[in-house]
Amino acid sequence: MRLPSPSRAADTKAQAAHARDTSSSSSSSSSANDAAALAISAAPVPAPAPTTTLHRRVLGFIYLHPAFSTTHFLAFLAATFFTVAFFVYMSSATAFVLSEILGLKEGQGNAAGSLAFYDELLSMLMVVVWGVLSDRVGRRAIYTIGFLLMGAGMLVYPLARNLYPQLLLARLLYALGGAACSCMLTAVLADCAGKLRGRISGLVGLVSGLGALLGVFVFLPLPAWLETKFSIPLGRGVQDAFFSTGVLAIVFAGLFWVTASRSFATTTTTTTTSPTSAAAAPAQRSWLAQAKLGITAARDWRVAAAYAAGFAARGNTVIVTLFVPLWVNQYYITNGLCAVTGLDPNDEAAVKTSCRAAFTRASVVLGVVQTFALIGAPLWGLLMDRFATTDVDVCDEEEVPALSATSPLLPTPPAPSSRRRRARTRYSTIPLLATCVVAGLGYLLLFLTSDPRQGSVFPIALLVGFGEIGTVITSVAMVAAGYVDSSARGAVAGVYSLSGAAGILAATKLGGVLFDAWTATAPFLLMAGVHVVVAGVAAVGVVVEARRARREAESRREVVTPVSSPEPARQ
Repeated sequence: MRLPSPSRAADTKAQAAHARDTSSSSSSSSSANDAAALAISAAPVPAPAPTTTLHRRVLGFIYLHPAFSTTHFLAFLAATFFTVAFFVYMSSATAFVLSEILGLKEGQGNAAGSLAFYDELLSMLMVVVWGVLSDRVGRRAIYTIGFLLMGAGMLVYPLARNLYPQLLLARLLYALGGAACSCMLTAVLADCAGKLRGRISGLVGLVSGLGALLGVFVFLPLPAWLETKFSIPLGRGVQDAFFSTGVLAIVFAGLFWVTASRSFATTTTTTTTSPTSAAAAPAQRSWLAQAKLGITAARDWRVAAAYAAGFAARGNTVIVTLFVPLWVNQYYITNGLCAVTGLDPNDEAAVKTSCRAAFTRASVVLGVVQTFALIGAPLWGLLMDRFATTDVDVCDEEEVPALSATSPLLPTPPAPSSRRRRARTRYSTIPLLATCVVAGLGYLLLFLTSDPRQGSVFPIALLVGFGEIGTVITSVAMVAAGYVDSSARGAVAGVYSLSGAAGILAATKLGGVLFDAWTATAPFLLMAGVHVVVAGVAAVGVVVEARRARREAESRREVVTPVSSPEPARQ
């Protein structure tokens, strides 16, 4: 039970005193009251002032829901950081497990692709299940379970002695936890974000990029470092690296459970739904009905555009990290630029050893893409806030406007020293349209580039990286916006993650077919086409938003006609 604050108690006493004074004086001044009542009835009745939701400000520019503290927010950022780090590490280190532990000398690409394919298939199912379950039992429990499952999967992964079924089962165990964490990343972002959600989405994107760097530059080189520093065999070093990351995931699960907000354990309400309905709705709905909320939310064009952008955002990751190195490798091999001829472009280890120039060039291009993705994350977040469509009042915690002691419906203006800020709760699809144009143009130019050694590759990589992260930031901000029902955030996050998993499968399979059957740059044209489709959905969303804004403006211009007093009869 929440106790009233001292200021609110004082206001209540003042209102009661005012009511007693009014009651005692009403009998002696009835004519004055009648005249006042006539004047009030003749004037327009003021609408009740909207309840101001206070938001906690952290880091000087981030606004959080009042239920979340700085510690809670930092716990969420740490969860985002390690989630992405573990994702990148598992994808990158699987090749070492296949070669150094299982001893596969041929068919590594097919084996790694099959593991990733089954991983995504299970994730497509489980993200919806985890999302719906989080609406019932809370985000903190699902997030913690996710890290525990990922840690367990990484612990048993290097202990497998065959590809099927042992390594596959270990990968699926990891995939269960990965699906939970990826889904909760979106859901918790929507829960803890206050206003100006584009900023927090940009910060989360930046932290995700830093987590990817941890996976690539710290976790992945661990076996080689152990071999050099302690003369540990490479196979044993791969096992020790997986054991270390698995233990880290399990330890972090416990730390997250302790430091995360208890509000992660319940559905956080927003101004769009009442606390009673938002808390009761998930318990009253069936599992199927709750899951359908994620689908029916797409009736809003903004949510539909975010789902489509999620498909493109996850597909971008696969296209860049998989097909850019393959394109560079094939160019160097087919043009005789390697020291050894007859190399397989898909054999990254052989290319790295025998064609160092191709490996270096691919690494530089990928480095440019990822660098500008990191730079673009906060910029796209700020752009999302600039294009928000609805203004609301936002106060710092010390800037609470007091209610008038004479009327609970008329708030007293803030003190002159109190500062007021304007913030936004809804997000226009214009930034999403812009990022689709940037990314689509970058992929189209990359498709038209015949030689990866050309200097023009670097500005093109800039466009691709900037557009890639923009698609992620804008779509996540739109899914986390205030127009999404707080009682359905888990289901919406699940469908968003499902769309992303479908994007990975489509990019992997279709991109691979086009790469082999047509040309090495065909996957880039595929993603250019995907961004054209998403841009079309975003354009429709812009039109729908413009019409909605026009209708709201017309309704605000409607003025209540005052009731005029009757004219006295002429003598």
